[in-house]
Amino acid sequence: MGLSKIVRDSLNTGIDDNSDATAITIDSSENVGIGTSTPAEPFHIKGASGAATDVQIQGGDDTNQIRLFIGGNTNRTNGRIIYNTASDYLAFSTGGDQRIRVDSDGLKFGTDTAAANALDSYEEGTFTPSFTGGLTGSSYGDQNGTYVKIGQLVFFVIELDITNGQATANGNQIKIDSIPFVSAAASPMIYGQGGAWVIFNNNFYNVDTGIYLQIPTNTNQIKLYRGAGNALAGNDSGVNGQNDLHIAGCYRTA
Repeated sequence: MGLSKIVRDSLNTGIDDNSDATAITIDSSENVGIGTSTPAEPFHIKGASGAATDVQIQGGDDTNQIRLFIGGNTNRTNGRIIYNTASDYLAFSTGGDQRIRVDSDGLKFGTDTAAANALDSYEEGTFTPSFTGGLTGSSYGDQNGTYVKIGQLVFFVIELDITNGQATANGNQIKIDSIPFVSAAASPMIYGQGGAWVIFNNNFYNVDTGIYLQIPTNTNQIKLYRGAGNALAGNDSGVNGQNDLHIAGCYRTA
């Protein structure tokens, strides 16, 4: 029916909506209550009788925190959002425990505050891989790369189909270049930050011992090795530079 009158007493100022004499209450501490005549915080919304939750907002000049409670007085710590004005972070809690924190480092889980453990990025994309060692002059039928990056971890899939003419082979190690991000530096790892595995080999390498693929430190290349651990050269007798090689892999970025 709309607001019709303002009711004042020694403790409260209430705004009557013709059905509830204290639809909005301002108490002696200047707390504002909606649906309650006894607001517990500077701003307090109380659900109707039998409703599952209350909502309260608490200012935080003294504690450097502004808090949003969802649950009311009896279980106010169960669901809450806290913004810390001094440290500039948001914290989200359910069931009484902090679940995630968002700050300048990124997303952190639980009560963890370590910058190294923050999830700071998620990305999907494509790239164009190529043979840059061992095989030259390649003409590709398919030359595709896709990736997903979550924090420092990159997962990728590559299709290299040399179907439009024989590649020129030489004695250098076969390398695949242009994976989407440079791998992490040597410390604490020495030899590599990841690797890959063959998911389709259409006679690209026809030796039973197979091939192994390593992503060294501080590079955006993949190096190919024979089963015995030696570098796989383009002129190795098992290499056929006119066939398909599909791989998937993962590695850590800087």
